[in-house]
Amino acid sequence: MHFSACWIFAYLVAGAINANGETHGKLVTTLLNAQWERTPVVLEIAEFIADENPDDFWTFVDAIVRLDTPLVELPTEKEQYKKSLEVAANILSPVKMNVLRLSLSLHTYSPKVEMYGQMATQRGIKCPAAADFDGRLFCQAKDLKEAISQSL
Repeated sequence: MHFSACWIFAYLVAGAINANGETHGKLVTTLLNAQWERTPVVLEIAEFIADENPDDFWTFVDAIVRLDTPLVELPTEKEQYKKSLEVAANILSPVKMNVLRLSLSLHTYSPKVEMYGQMATQRGIKCPAAADFDGRLFCQAKDLKEAISQSL
């Protein structure tokens, strides 16, 4: 089986390069059948970046938070997708951007994002963003800061 997979991969790579060494795009269609709703693309991008480099994850989060127009206020999902990729392109190399686009087309990080959502629901989180510190959940930044100060 491993041998045939190598031949299939070699065939696909060879098929993408013509006799002159020029590459041409191939259309790939994927279908994901899942038991959950579609997850936000910005969260999938964030998980991809977190796997690549945790420091870059926070750079991405800061850039998303500082957008002139918040993603949720953009009129279409397509515009949210484009803006999220634009922010990611400032962090990732062109090669990693290609891998990110493939990952998004396959919804590779969708199960992980959904898992975090389910964990939040099970813990009773009702606010849009929460932090877990010392086993307690905080929805307000000021409350979290107080808890951190008290623990020092």
